[in-house]
Amino acid sequence: MEITGAPSMDKAAVLITADDRTKKDARRRQKSLLPDTIEHCYAVYEKGGEQQKGGEEVEGEDLVDAICQVIQTQSLARTLIFPGKLGVVKMVQALQRRNLNNVITLRDEVHWDQSARENVVRHEDDDGGGGGWESTPIYVVGEKFGRGLDIAHVSYVFLAAPPNSAAAYTHLAGRTGRGNHRGRAITMVQGMEEARRLASLSHTLGIPFVPLTFDESMNGHVPDASRDESQTALEHGVLDRGDEDGAKSMMNYEDMTVNQLKDVLRDKGLKVSGRKNELIDRLKDSIL
Repeated sequence: MEITGAPSMDKAAVLITADDRTKKDARRRQKSLLPDTIEHCYAVYEKGGEQQKGGEEVEGEDLVDAICQVIQTQSLARTLIFPGKLGVVKMVQALQRRNLNNVITLRDEVHWDQSARENVVRHEDDDGGGGGWESTPIYVVGEKFGRGLDIAHVSYVFLAAPPNSAAAYTHLAGRTGRGNHRGRAITMVQGMEEARRLASLSHTLGIPFVPLTFDESMNGHVPDASRDESQTALEHGVLDRGDEDGAKSMMNYEDMTVNQLKDVLRDKGLKVSGRKNELIDRLKDSIL
């Protein structure tokens, strides 16, 4: 809100993408929320079967394995993870099972106390020269708290899956690269539907996404994603121009909330009034 001069967070979301009325200033507003200091990346992983722990199924292990392997390829720095459908609790538990011991959530109030922030930063960043990712701060926060979230010195933001709208991506990815510091937003991609959704985001926002690869020497196993059809689709210009409508039609509008549907409508420059079924019909009509 402060950056765009908008009176509310919803108004700020409207201002980040162009439509016929705001085209003159839309690019400047978008750049203020997604500055050039952010590198936009993606990592493709294959979905495996649910793993067993103590005789019970543990969901999301393939996603967490992939995130951890990408993390290990990066320089040590504060990291923020938006866990998507897996949820904060399950993501935290999965990270801790992998010996990532400095996992922080919104319940750890000391990290959000302005008066203590400088002391916390000094304490966390001092690993005595012998620390690694095991002791590096990793924040896990639900997507609904992403707007306006301000965590100092976050270098990496992980998105568990491509968001449903450009507005949502902007607010989540924009948690890094703040204050003229460089940052990297990394979106995890599994399957063709998510690949098409990321392609749609790339087209709408006008930003390129750089592929990241897994280091095969690491412990654990992630299948070779370079042969996956979703990786191929993303590498070839993300999507051919003729497939853009197909990418948007892959979105499951029925599973989206009203606010998410309105974000997509705003991205398209369409009206956002009406009941949920009316919003869905308007979106479906726009791709016919």
